[in-house]
Amino acid sequence: MANKDALTGCFNRRKLDEDIEAEIVRARRYERPLSLLMIDVDWFKNYNDFHGHIKGDELLKKMVGLFERNMRASDSLYRYGGEEFTVLLPETPKAEALFAASKLKKVIEKEQFEGEKESQPDGKVTVSIGVASYPWDGNDGLELLRSADSELCRAKQIGRNKVCAVDMGGDKCDPQPVFKNRNG
Repeated sequence: MANKDALTGCFNRRKLDEDIEAEIVRARRYERPLSLLMIDVDWFKNYNDFHGHIKGDELLKKMVGLFERNMRASDSLYRYGGEEFTVLLPETPKAEALFAASKLKKVIEKEQFEGEKESQPDGKVTVSIGVASYPWDGNDGLELLRSADSELCRAKQIGRNKVCAVDMGGDKCDPQPVFKNRNG
């Protein structure tokens, strides 16, 4: 079975489902951290509706190139669906994952995308990112994905172009991502 997304060339959802469980098994066995980023292109429907699907496809391909050039060789990028992407970060505690997420967000902010001024709020293509880490935010792949997705939804609800994660009580990085305390 194919494990690459036909449009973007990054790994697909089927490959993510396989890899996330294998990485959790490895992290559990060796008591190592594992983190996951869930990334969504903000206001992608606006871009697609204004510029058409071909330009939208070109934007997604460009995003994948930017992500891949700004990730470690040990990290893996997957197209989760539509304009959503997931990054698996083996051997990465939450604080480092937050830094990686903030870096990717900044890379996208600085990049110029054709037509963004006409179609995007604030004239800029941006991303929102949810961060989750094993074992704190989930003990299996589904729990980890749910936690990252929940934080991604929160990032979008509080204004988009944000990085959000559940606070473990002390994780910090610069710039400061938005934390939600475990108790509420």
